Amino acid sequence: MPPRRAERFRAFVDGVFDGGAGWTDELTCLTEDGRRIPTEISASRVVLDGRDCLLAMVRDVSGRERRERERRESERKFWTLAENLEEIVWMSSADPSDFLYVNPAYEDVWGRDREELYAGDGLAFLDAVHPDDRERVREAYTDLPERGYEEEFRVQQPDGSVRWILGQAVPLRDEDGTVHRIVGIGEDVTERKERERELERQREHLDALNKLNRVGREITDAAIDQSTREEIERTVCEAFAESDFYEFAWMAEVDPVTKTIDKRVEAGVDGYIENVALSTDSGDATGRGPTGRAIRSQEVVPVRNVFEDPAFEPWRDVARQYGYRASAAVPVVYEGTMYGVVGVYTTRADAFSDDECRMLAQLGETVGHAIAATERRRALLSEEVVKLDFRIADAFDTFDVDASPGCRIAIDETIPLQDDDYLVYGHASAGDLDVVRALTDTVSSWESMAPLGDETDGDEPTRFKLRLSDPPVLGAVTSRGGRVEEAVFEDGDYRMSIHLPPGVDTRDVINTVQSAYPASEMVTRRRSQRPDVDASPSDVLCGADLTERQRSTLEAAFFGGFFEWPRESAGEDVADAMDVSPPTFHQHLRTAQRKVFESILSDAGGVD
Repeated sequence: MPPRRAERFRAFVDGVFDGGAGWTDELTCLTEDGRRIPTEISASRVVLDGRDCLLAMVRDVSGRERRERERRESERKFWTLAENLEEIVWMSSADPSDFLYVNPAYEDVWGRDREELYAGDGLAFLDAVHPDDRERVREAYTDLPERGYEEEFRVQQPDGSVRWILGQAVPLRDEDGTVHRIVGIGEDVTERKERERELERQREHLDALNKLNRVGREITDAAIDQSTREEIERTVCEAFAESDFYEFAWMAEVDPVTKTIDKRVEAGVDGYIENVALSTDSGDATGRGPTGRAIRSQEVVPVRNVFEDPAFEPWRDVARQYGYRASAAVPVVYEGTMYGVVGVYTTRADAFSDDECRMLAQLGETVGHAIAATERRRALLSEEVVKLDFRIADAFDTFDVDASPGCRIAIDETIPLQDDDYLVYGHASAGDLDVVRALTDTVSSWESMAPLGDETDGDEPTRFKLRLSDPPVLGAVTSRGGRVEEAVFEDGDYRMSIHLPPGVDTRDVINTVQSAYPASEMVTRRRSQRPDVDASPSDVLCGADLTERQRSTLEAAFFGGFFEWPRESAGEDVADAMDVSPPTFHQHLRTAQRKVFESILSDAGGVD
């Protein structure tokens, strides 16, 4: 034992005998081979056999000192490493509110000075924890010395932004189980939580689209099965109201001339449509809402939060009364003609995403198609028509086309194709196909012309076919179930006779004709009876229950000369004119022929 230590040892021994108090000290002992051994010596006075004795215990504590050195070195390395980590790292004593160290990352994530944890209440960090998470985190942190913790919670920074933290902490124990330190780490998992939320939103979005797709199929199937416009409108509104996606729906018709809205049907609600004011006038507050904008733009107009959208202000009290949160106005449009608008309402907070609006737009077009088909069917079967006759005097001069005085060009048949395209068949007097070509170059909707059969200089009229794209008059007429009964250039004038089903508002058709051809004048407007002819072509085709594509194919083949002998047009020529492949043309043609023959022959009597 070193001399100084030995002197101190003798002094403590004397003190033990003089005062009777015990003594403990740490000393370093030297072995014979020169090794230094840290020891802990405890001494106390005892009486044995009437004599004062000194009881001393010497314990080698080199392992404990080594562990203490290792602990200090570990803490030094820990702090050095923690200073440069992006994660929050902290250490406390056995009391978790007694912070010994917090690294700089705390200040970045919490947005607060870490010195506050040293200077005051160590639980001050809880003030920044989101109120909904604070009590849960407090309880977990308080119980930390017993069991540690792992918690996800939110932190609100001073600027109001929210960060998600994954906090983990473990107590460090001595050999006897006593907690001497608590170490924790906090990882900013905001990006992960946002990715998880985005994935969840995508799953919810896909689920919503699947549900909406089912609603769309139900509405499409139901609408196609109906035979009247009123049945289609009722079916559409009821399908919306009965779905899990929407609360209620209504449908209205728009008068294209007066710009008024005729409220027709509602489902899932009683009396709503009578309690709301609607207009198409953008100068009126009731016309700047979703319905008015959908009518003017012919696009779906969503309101994702009716209580925040300024344009929905006139109907907020009604929205509170009926308990919906979002709405959308869906225009019912087919080939540029608006048949009405559907209003749909829901309590969903995430309603009417872009994808949902696209599906609603397709649904509106499908419903418009069903209504248009119904109107055309009614026109074909109706015994009465509304006849509009128009005339353009000196038509060739109007179109700036040279023609001989005897030139006659007549349109025999118009066949609707797809995407506002039409196939037109007609004939021209001998030698006047050049006039048709000149008109094709002049009239914007006439895309191309081709003669049928041989183009000769004989006295017989020459037949031709025209391809029209988006013709304004044909589109307005056919979309309302009507047809151009006659269209002919003769004696320098152009005459056109339009037949419309009864009940159709003719004013819009008249406006369309006069807008497309300002020089035109309406000669007559009257109702007339269809000729009483048994088994008319329209009756036969309706009885055959042809689809629009089958009917168009059959008509194109017939008027294109496919059934003539010799044929004026091969199947490939008709297919090309319809812009379909030859196999598709022949498939539709054979199906149409079979249906027509079945319709005719099924009514023929058998042999007795």
